[in-house]
Amino acid sequence: MKKELLLLACITLVVQHTEAQDYFSAASDYARLYVGPVEPQYQLSKWHDIPYYKGNTNMYKGRISYYGVVYNDVELRFDLMKQHVAVLSPKAGICCLPDQKHIDWFEMDGYRFVHDPEDSTRYAAQLCDGSHNGVQLYHSMWKVYNGEKTFGERKFRKTLSDNDHYTLITPNGETYHVKRAKDVAALFPEQKKQIKQFAKQQHLTFNKNKREQSLAKVVASVIGERKEITATHLQPEAAPERDKNKELSATIANIPVDSLIAGIPVLDSDTISITAGSANTRTYIVPGAKKARASLADDQELAEIVVVAGRQSVVQSTTMGAEKFKPQLLKNIPSAFGESDIMKVVLTLPGVTTVGEASSGYNVRGGATDQNLILFNGGTVYNPTHLFGLFTSFNSDAVEDVELFKSSIPAEYGGRISSVLKVNSKEANMRKFTGSASIGALTSKANLEIPIVKDHVSLLLNARTTYSDWILKHLSEDSGYKNGKANFYDFGGVLTWKLNNLHRLKIFGYLSKDKFSFSSDDSYGYQNRNFSAEWRSILNEKITATLTAGLDHYDYYNDEKAKPTMAARLSFGIDQLWAKLHIRHRLTENQSLSYGLSVQHYNVQGGKYEPLSEESYINPDQLQKEKALESGAYIDYEHLLTEKLSVSAGLRYSMFNALGPRDVNIYADQELPSQENLLETRHKTGIIKTFQAPEFRFSARYAIQDNFSIKAGFNTMHQYIHKVSNTSIMSPTDIWKLSDLNIKPQNGWQIAAGIYYETPDKNYEFSAETYYKHISNYLNYRSSAVLLMNPHLETDVIPTKGKAYGVELQAKKPYGKLNGWVSYTYSRSLLRQDDKRVATPLNDGDWYPSEYDRPHEVKAVLNYKITERYSFSSNFNYATGRPTTVPAGQFYNNKLGYYLPYYTERNNYRIPDYTRLDLAFNIEPTHRLTAFFHTSFSIGVYNALARKNAYNIYYVTEGSSIKGYKLSVFGTAIPYISLNVRFN
Repeated sequence: MKKELLLLACITLVVQHTEAQDYFSAASDYARLYVGPVEPQYQLSKWHDIPYYKGNTNMYKGRISYYGVVYNDVELRFDLMKQHVAVLSPKAGICCLPDQKHIDWFEMDGYRFVHDPEDSTRYAAQLCDGSHNGVQLYHSMWKVYNGEKTFGERKFRKTLSDNDHYTLITPNGETYHVKRAKDVAALFPEQKKQIKQFAKQQHLTFNKNKREQSLAKVVASVIGERKEITATHLQPEAAPERDKNKELSATIANIPVDSLIAGIPVLDSDTISITAGSANTRTYIVPGAKKARASLADDQELAEIVVVAGRQSVVQSTTMGAEKFKPQLLKNIPSAFGESDIMKVVLTLPGVTTVGEASSGYNVRGGATDQNLILFNGGTVYNPTHLFGLFTSFNSDAVEDVELFKSSIPAEYGGRISSVLKVNSKEANMRKFTGSASIGALTSKANLEIPIVKDHVSLLLNARTTYSDWILKHLSEDSGYKNGKANFYDFGGVLTWKLNNLHRLKIFGYLSKDKFSFSSDDSYGYQNRNFSAEWRSILNEKITATLTAGLDHYDYYNDEKAKPTMAARLSFGIDQLWAKLHIRHRLTENQSLSYGLSVQHYNVQGGKYEPLSEESYINPDQLQKEKALESGAYIDYEHLLTEKLSVSAGLRYSMFNALGPRDVNIYADQELPSQENLLETRHKTGIIKTFQAPEFRFSARYAIQDNFSIKAGFNTMHQYIHKVSNTSIMSPTDIWKLSDLNIKPQNGWQIAAGIYYETPDKNYEFSAETYYKHISNYLNYRSSAVLLMNPHLETDVIPTKGKAYGVELQAKKPYGKLNGWVSYTYSRSLLRQDDKRVATPLNDGDWYPSEYDRPHEVKAVLNYKITERYSFSSNFNYATGRPTTVPAGQFYNNKLGYYLPYYTERNNYRIPDYTRLDLAFNIEPTHRLTAFFHTSFSIGVYNALARKNAYNIYYVTEGSSIKGYKLSVFGTAIPYISLNVRFN
């Protein structure tokens, strides 16, 4: 009996607790809608035109979905100029402003307004939601300040101009502006006649007053669906059947406003998916309110839901020196042989350069190629290219987005001192089997999206290969490459398991392999392998945790087979095991905190030299392995202090432990390491050397106006791994060296500032950024240095100082028939050897230009949409010629028996300026809704001006003289055609 009473008491307690939680949850959500700042009031006597909806100050009773919670019977007012929605507090009678980015939608005057698909800072009336034919239609309305004018009695009053457009989104996700029936008909050629007949039969007119209803009816008629859509009387959504008879303990209406307290919303794990692909759904259950559903992207925490993924304004974002884009941008940028290339898009951005065509790696704001951290699903990619740099390692069809940080680098990233390039694989569609394929002049690729368990498990598979040997066969015999071979392949996969609305697991896999030879006497090869797993959990409304771990591998080999008795293989390899915990905590509406830990273990095989066969007399040799442990802890704080001022401050503490067992050389103090001052070699185990240092990150933004802001930032970085090479690019024979007892880590700091302006109609963006960067302990090679298979590499490199500064100007038109961007960059990148231990420093210890110093650079990427299916694209690039070293004379080498060049100053000359124009004509697929296959073509020419841009200058001894020759990679125009097929 006692047990039964105890059980009954526990049940009663649980029920009471649940009712209290429901009550407090509703109270919390109810209060949250009305905690925003008071809406600023206009002095209407000074305005001729009223900025509000319909030109009056009326409040409209309607509904609003805020943070995923739906509120009924709310008094709303829509400001068309500032594009914000105010709500009237029922208790205080004051209009306050909710956080606009957390408004999912609102309904008033018979319309449902959502964030504009083309610009998330603006609202648009949703006329057709695409539920019955997949076609969506939005009406965007906004007012723009038009200055003051005189109105009777010489009174000056402020005026506004009205702007609007209608946006149609096809089932394929393509966005177009339409005005009349023929515009819609042009998008669906197979229904063109029926659409026009429907408009004629319905007597539809498309003047300004009738356009809205007429367009809605036309869009609803696509695919013969003659369903009438009344754009002015949208009915509220019906609650799901399972919720209709559910009795809740409290309602929002009966909560005392005076006694509101904080609570935690109840999360329902039984969610309703309303979006296909990688989005999942968040559901709030609030007593007295219907279920609210909203799309939640993987890179957003629970309290940061935005219904439509519009572009983020460069004026309003707090970061600077950051660029983010999706692979869809690639189709409008011409590239060599028609292959969509992520890295080529990165190179069109201001501040990003490369030493020449088809070169591996890139340089950011005067930094070296090894100073860029390239992350693919969290793992490090050491060589991001195929075919000597002609193609990138990333299959664009399998990439979700790409983000580049040039400054204001978040505290969660470390290990490189110039930039971070973050590439994320996309997630397969969980509801429908889809895919794509592409055939080009040199490569072919395929991508499959396979739903395994609907809405829970999916698999993305992609592959790419090349058949480029044919191009080498067409070279002349004199080139020496006619019998060469070059090929590569890569595979990738993403397995996604969505356990429920709050937990998700992703497993990533990637493998790429290159193999090439210029003749039968030699061959080269290299490969990347990356495997990782990501577990993401939404712990509560404010905290999201992500745990990732993985294994990265890179290796290369070089076979020399000219003489069987001397046949040998030179190889290098690096393995990296890593893990990272990242937590994002939203403290308040205006404050957020990110913190976490990271650790990675290096295992580097610095070089191995071994015979290829039993016939070879080569003695095997192997450098000792290097091991190290790099770890870091970080915290990043963001605060919106006022509507105009926001700041971000971060601290990262990094530690690097060089590990044994290994032999360590001990040299005399106060002298450069050399064989002459080598004191002894010791065998050490455990931790050999420890480097540790704090890294500071700070950025701030001040909004002068809503469309005009200034930003500033400062960051310090440390780099514990070095690329050792005597070339200015990333080559397959580069080696990576860990910091140790004799080689210090690189460190640098950068300060940057910028000014950003966006036109009131948001059609144009203008920005100007300036920066200054300082670098210490950059490894530069000595004259006559031996870099391969060198057991005492510290004797052939010298720590060097560097500095870089510049100004980046950019004008961008994000959308429209003509879109793209134009940029100009002035930058300098200088090096200096001022180590007092160096007897004869390079260039007498003065500053000299680095190999990637290019003072002037102009870039223009423009796309013009001729019709909805046909477009023209161009890519223009001009840059000052990069520095190179020319000999001051020549001398006769008695041992070799011929003349050799004699050098004095390094980088004392520049190769000719670089100019290239690429053109392309694109044919988009038809928008047949029932078609299984969708094809598109791209016809273009790379290097349309056929310029022989010099890649390098090399010198050849001819008799008693030495002659220099310019080497050009693409010395002619290269036409191409590319076919892309997508199916669903």
